[in-house]
Parts: sequence; structure tokens; C-alpha cells
Amino acid sequence: MGPIQATKTGSAKFFQWSGRASRSEFWWYFLALLLGALPPVAIDIWLVTAGLHIVDFPLVLLIYTAVSLLSASAAGARRLHDAGFVGWLVLLPEGAILAGIVGLTLSLGLPPYPDLTGLGWATATFLALTGSLIFLAALWARRSQPGPNKYGPNPHEVTP
Repeated sequence: MGPIQATKTGSAKFFQWSGRASRSEFWWYFLALLLGALPPVAIDIWLVTAGLHIVDFPLVLLIYTAVSLLSASAAGARRLHDAGFVGWLVLLPEGAILAGIVGLTLSLGLPPYPDLTGLGWATATFLALTGSLIFLAALWARRSQPGPNKYGPNPHEVTP
């Protein structure tokens, strides 16, 4: 599947968490989402330099990121289904971030122990996030399961 067809397919399945997605569909759609962040960045830069910004953070990029993360997570879940894994694994990075936020919040009220400082939690969160993203990338790179699986037909095989 080429980049244009993958972007069309990914956009058509924007919030569809069921089914399967081939490797090419997933990676081309992921690249399209990354490139799609360029206009929001440009708009936010223009708003700040023109003095038209309402808030002190990139609001347009934040909105785009929230929507594209949901879409990328749905595509990631379909990609995991294609390789034969449960789609819930796509939530590992979010779990690492949430655990880091909770740990950092809890550590603020504790006495300053060296292993429970904010820097320690930030480092642990970064390592957990990085590890979960590498793990997911390895799963996303796996070949499709041949034939149909419990998540649907193989996207590479034509069904009559």
C-alpha cells in the first residue's frame, strides 16, 4: 500500500479500533500524522510572533496532538491485531506517563529521599516510556499473521 492510499485508509478508519492494518498502512499513516503536525506548529508560531496568542502554550498543536494521538492509537491497535496481539498494548506508553505523573505527585509530599525525588521519577518515567515505545515499535514491525485471525481477515489477502 502506498502513502496516499494508506493515508486515505487511515483517515477512513480514524477511530476504528477493531480489524487489522498492514505494516505499510500503519507506517505511512503514522508518517502522515507526523507531517500533519507541521501546519499547527506554523500556526502557533505565527500566533505568538503576531501577538495574537490567547494562552502561553501551543494551543493549536495541543488540539492536533490530542486528536492525532487517538487516531494513531487506533491505527496502532489495528496493527497489533494484524500481528496477532491484543490492541490494549498500545496503551503502554500512556500507562508509563500516568505512572510517572502519579509517582511524581506522591513524591512531592514525601521526605526528600534520594530515590524518590522528582528527578528520579522523571528518569524512571522517561525510561519506562522509551522502553514501551521500543517494545511497541518491535511489535508493529512484525509480519502479518497469515490468513484470518480472531481480529479479521488478513489485509494482504484478497477475499472473494
